[in-house]
Amino acid sequence: MDARPLRQHQPDHQLIRSLHPFLFAPASMPRADGQVMPAQMAQKGFKMKEANLPSMRRIAGNLELVVAGIFFAVMTGVVVINVFLRYFFQTSVLFTEELAYLGFTWATFAAVPWLYRTRALISVDVAFTLFPRRMQRGLSLLVDLFMVAANLWLAWLSWILASGGFVRRTAVLEIPYFWINLAPLLAFVLMALYSAVHFAQNLRAPAMIDASDPETALKSSSM
Repeated sequence: MDARPLRQHQPDHQLIRSLHPFLFAPASMPRADGQVMPAQMAQKGFKMKEANLPSMRRIAGNLELVVAGIFFAVMTGVVVINVFLRYFFQTSVLFTEELAYLGFTWATFAAVPWLYRTRALISVDVAFTLFPRRMQRGLSLLVDLFMVAANLWLAWLSWILASGGFVRRTAVLEIPYFWINLAPLLAFVLMALYSAVHFAQNLRAPAMIDASDPETALKSSSM
């Protein structure tokens, strides 16, 4: 059999393959509102959505840090503006102190749960590493349970503090102190949930790693 005709038409087959998405894709696609949009625009939209998924997941996974960064920017911004006005115009804005206090409170108590969840807080492991491996596992579970109870107790105290905040307001902006005292309440509730997650992870985890390495030995502990 002579294969020359097939070889002659091989470039045509390659061209058709390269143009396959454009030749066989529908010319238009319906939108949610009933209108019709070109297929190429729809494909670009799908690709943009897929590209934005990792960034949205990253933001959702670090939501506490994002909130802390926003309030920290607000606090820094109002302080810088007030210093600028005092230095150059011998005047100041009265409510900057209240906004700085609000930003400092929320930036602090929003960042602490993120640090606790990612195990980035400072821990004292001198006494912990002196115990055998089996006791280290038990101590880790006890620490997690203690942190659950402690954070729940602090969350209850924070709720008592925040519930009476509607009566007291700031001097200039008249912001109820409830919105300021809400930050520690949310922080301790989140840390109680994270402590429970740490306890479940440690309960399913294998035996503790070598105690001579404090970093790996405490990796699964809330301490």
